Amino acid sequence: MSVESVMFSGHIAYDLYEHTSPEGLEYTYRGNVNSDVVENILSLAETNFGDMKEKLMVRKKVYFIMVESLQNITRHQDLEGTTGGENFDQYGLFIIRRGRYGYYITSANLVKNEHCEKLKEKLDIVNSKDSDELKNYSRQILANGEYSQKGGAGLGLIEIARKAGSKIKYGFVPTECGYSRFYQHIDVLFNKKDVDKPEVKAEVQKYSLDKLIAFHIGLQKNRIFLHYSGILNQENLINLLSILSRQINVSKGLRTKVYCVMIELLQNILAHADKPVKTRDVQGCFGMFFIRQTPEHLILSAANHILTSKIPETQKLIDSLNETDREERSRLLTLPDSKGSGLIAIINRSKHKIQYDYTKLNDEYSLFSMTILLDKDVKKDTNM
Repeated sequence: MSVESVMFSGHIAYDLYEHTSPEGLEYTYRGNVNSDVVENILSLAETNFGDMKEKLMVRKKVYFIMVESLQNITRHQDLEGTTGGENFDQYGLFIIRRGRYGYYITSANLVKNEHCEKLKEKLDIVNSKDSDELKNYSRQILANGEYSQKGGAGLGLIEIARKAGSKIKYGFVPTECGYSRFYQHIDVLFNKKDVDKPEVKAEVQKYSLDKLIAFHIGLQKNRIFLHYSGILNQENLINLLSILSRQINVSKGLRTKVYCVMIELLQNILAHADKPVKTRDVQGCFGMFFIRQTPEHLILSAANHILTSKIPETQKLIDSLNETDREERSRLLTLPDSKGSGLIAIINRSKHKIQYDYTKLNDEYSLFSMTILLDKDVKKDTNM
């Protein structure tokens, strides 16, 4: 498989962009979920809560549901006897999205087919009860001593439903080897009284479970294991870099490369994004960052809004730097009016050409993306 075919399979950045809100937040993690990953994801959420200045009640609800959803993945994933490999995706999934009218939290993990019916029964019972009935049901379970370490009585599901104030949406998708992937999706609206408004219904439908399952299939197809979309500014950039770098399980040498390239890519968004985003709570610019993985490579991509009129100039600069050798790039860095120093640093670090793509969004702006390939074998010499 050529480098080019590894790096691109259609307009991935734009496909992701269509699923996100330029004024909101989306964070996706697809991989092994352990205590460190849980801590990192919660830390990212805390950072964004601060940026968005969410009301305390909303923060508490969302944080609780995130904790329960992530713990459910670690507690309930049934992986004994699975074979792994390219055709059997054992990874857990966690997605948190912030729209204009609420948060949308999705998790997924594998369960044995023999356990699906029992889990479905618990969810149907929880979804059949109103707030007061759930409160009494929780007390009844505790009084009868039905709770187990693995949450056998469904107390976690009860509390999720109570906090969200909405039904738990769920689905089972058969996989292989006697397992199904269990999806759990929760809507946390800022104001439950708005639930019947057309604009709120439209947003809820945009983040519906069926669409999220299709989105997950796209992540698997394109080997994406980490994705962030949202408003970037200098304050949250440092926190985002720290969290993203900790979730990349590679050798120390490659981790350093990844971190340096991530810095350049994200700083490039801050420096060159042409469409500022300002909400009631936070201002910055819209940015996307996602990482794909193959057995041989890590593939880092970033995207942002730029003026369509700037596309030719940007293309010319990247093409020119891609065609120069390392010695010439080093010479360019010494020039007082040198352009593209960040791009030069990226090429020198990765030892591969920068690939780019753009999609025209309207008469004024385009979504411009850059993709960088990093070899997993850090000893491999691929000097250009």
